Amino acid sequence: MAAKKKIFVLDTSVLLHDHQAITSFDKHDVAIPITVLEELDKFKIGNDTKNFCAREVIRFMDKLSGQQSLQDWIALGKNKGKFMVVLSGEPTNNDAEKIYAQGKNDHKIINAALFLKETHPNTVVTLVTKDINLRIKAKALGLLAEDYETGKVAQDKIDQASLIQIDSVSSEVIQSLFSKGKVDENGVLGAQKMANGYYIL
Repeated sequence: MAAKKKIFVLDTSVLLHDHQAITSFDKHDVAIPITVLEELDKFKIGNDTKNFCAREVIRFMDKLSGQQSLQDWIALGKNKGKFMVVLSGEPTNNDAEKIYAQGKNDHKIINAALFLKETHPNTVVTLVTKDINLRIKAKALGLLAEDYETGKVAQDKIDQASLIQIDSVSSEVIQSLFSKGKVDENGVLGAQKMANGYYIL
C-alpha cells in the first residue's frame, strides 16, 4: 500500500530558523500561509540571522514562482514535492479564531492548515513550528503538529565520550555565537580540534 501524500504547513519560526526549510521535506508538498509571508516581510530588515533568513525565503519564493501564481502548486524540483501559498484560511468546522481569539497571527496560521486539511481529505496535513504553544493549540483542534527537526542532532545520537569541554573561552566569542549563530574557530579549540566534533564552550 502506497504511503499517504503529505502536506507540511510551515510557520514563520521554521523559516526564520532555516531559510532552506521549504525544500527539506523530500517528495511531500509544502504550504505557507499568507500570514507567514506577511510576518517574513516584517523581519526582512536587519543584520541578524533571522533577518537574513527572511530575505532569503522571500527571494526563493520570488524565483520559484517566476511567471506562475503562488496560489497554485509549483514543483520544487526533481524528487521533491510542490509548494504553494495559502490565501484562504476559513475552515468550515473548527475555526481557531473563533475558538481562541480573533486577529492573532498564530490562529490564522492554524486556520490555514485546517483549511488544507478540509480541502485535501486524502492527504495528511501537518503544521510544522518551533513554537511549542502553537503546536499544543493546533493539536487541541485535531491538527497534526510537530517541531522542525532538520539540522537538529538528537542528543541520544551523540557519543557522550566525544563531547569535549573547552574552558576559558572569551566572552567575545560566546557573544558572537549568540548574536551571529556562528563564529570563526581561530584557534579556540586548540589541540582538541577534530572533524565532526562536539564541543561545550
